[in-house]
Amino acid sequence: FINSFIFLISFVLTFYLIQKIRIKTIKKSKKVEIAFIHLDLGVGGAERLVVDAASAIQSQSQSQSQSQSTTKRSNDNDKSYEVTIFTTHHDHNHCFPETLPQNNSLKVKVYGDFLPRYIFGSCQAICGIIRMIYLSFIILLNSIVTPYQVIFCDGISASIPILRLSGAKILFYCHFPDLLLTTTRKSLLKRIYRWPLDKIEELTTNCAHKILVNSLFTQNIFAQTFNFIGTKPQILYPCVDVEYLKNLQDKCQHFFKKIQFIKNQPIFLSLNRFDSKKNIEIAIDALIRFNESGKLCQLIVAGGYDPNEPENKRYFNLLSKKAIDAKLKIQMIKKQDLTNDIELDQQSNIIFIQSPTEQLKVKLIINSTALVYTPTAEHFGIVPVESMALGTPVIAVNNGGPIESVTTTGKYGILCDATNQSFYEAFNHFYNLYNEPKQIKLKQLSENAKQRANELFSKIAFKNNLLNI
Repeated sequence: FINSFIFLISFVLTFYLIQKIRIKTIKKSKKVEIAFIHLDLGVGGAERLVVDAASAIQSQSQSQSQSQSTTKRSNDNDKSYEVTIFTTHHDHNHCFPETLPQNNSLKVKVYGDFLPRYIFGSCQAICGIIRMIYLSFIILLNSIVTPYQVIFCDGISASIPILRLSGAKILFYCHFPDLLLTTTRKSLLKRIYRWPLDKIEELTTNCAHKILVNSLFTQNIFAQTFNFIGTKPQILYPCVDVEYLKNLQDKCQHFFKKIQFIKNQPIFLSLNRFDSKKNIEIAIDALIRFNESGKLCQLIVAGGYDPNEPENKRYFNLLSKKAIDAKLKIQMIKKQDLTNDIELDQQSNIIFIQSPTEQLKVKLIINSTALVYTPTAEHFGIVPVESMALGTPVIAVNNGGPIESVTTTGKYGILCDATNQSFYEAFNHFYNLYNEPKQIKLKQLSENAKQRANELFSKIAFKNNLLNI
C-alpha cells in the first residue's frame, strides 16, 4: 500500500512539473500543436471527417504563412498550426490520399497496430477501447516533448480522461452514441459484456472540454442518451471537397475510358460499404419489383469492401445471392479486378462493384439518374451530400441525417419510408422524370442539389465553422 501511495504521489508530482514546463513552452511558442486521435484510419465517413478537419486546420496555417511572407511581417498574435494524426492502423492501400506520406499533406503516426482488432471474431468494442487507451498513453508521453494545446478525439470516449492529463483542451466528436449502435442484447452474456462498456462511455464522454456532433438528429439523440450532461453539443456538419469533386468530374473522360453507361433507361446507384446496417437489400427488392412491372432500369451497387472484415464478406454474399435467386442478370467487379480497362455490362440488371476508387465513384455518380441511399436513422450520411455536390439528386430514407441534407422539400431528391414499396415508387418517379422529353424537372433537381451542397456542406463552410469553435 505504501509503495503504491508513493508511486501515485510521484506520478502526480511528475506531471505537475511537466505541466509547469509545458505552460512556459506554450507561452513562448507561436506554433499551436494539435493532435487528432482516431482508431483505424481507413476510408469511412468518420475517417473522412477527421481528414477534412485536420486538412482544414493545416491549410489555415499554410495560408497564414503565405500571407506573412507576402507582407514580410508577422504579428505577435499570429499563430501557426502543426497537425498530427495518431492512429492504431493505417493501410496505405485503403486510405484517403491526403494521409499518404508521398503527398506531404498530413503527418500520420501509427502506434499499436500489433494489438488485436478482434478476439476469436468477437469483442470488437473492447479491443477498440484497449487500442485507443494504448494510443492515448503514447500521445501523453509525446506531449512531454510536443506540448499539444488541442486534441481532437472521435468515436471512442474512453481515452478522454487519459488525454486530459496532457493539459490540452479535448474536443470530442460524437458521430453517434456507441451504446445505441449495439442493438442485439438478447443474451445475458451480451448484456454483461456491454454494461461496463456503456458505463465507461457515459462517464468519459462528459470529460471532454467541448463535444461536437454531426447533425441536429445526433444532437437530439445525444441529449436523450446522456441526459446528465448539462451542456448541449455543438453541431459541426461534415463536408465534401466540392472543388476536388469538380476537378475529378472535369477529368472523368481521362479515366476508365472503356466504361459505357446504359442508354435509354435510368441508372440508380447505391454507394455504401457492404454492411447489413446499410439496408442495401431494400434497393435490390425495389429493383425486382420495378422490373416485374415491365419497366427497365439498372442498379449499380458499389461500396467499400474490406476482405479482413467478416461482415463485409457475409453481406456481399447475401446481396449477390438475393439477386441471383431473383434471376436478375448480374455483373460482379471485385476489388482485384478494378483496373482502368473495366467495362460495364449494359445487359445486366444489377452490377456489384467492390471498393471503387474516388475517380470511379465520381464517374458513377455523375452518370446516374439518382443516388439510392437506404440506411435508416443515419447519423449524417456524407454520400448523399457528395452526390448533391455533383448534381445527382438523392432517394433516401425519411429519417436521420438526410432530413437535414436532402430535406423533405423535394427540391433535392425524395425522402421515403424504408420499405420496398416506397423505394419502388421513388424509382418510378425518377423513371417518369427521366423519360420527359427535355428532362427539365430532372435538370432543375440537379442544379438545386449542387447549390445546396456548395452553400452548407463545402470545405470552406466546414473550415469556417471549425475555426470558430
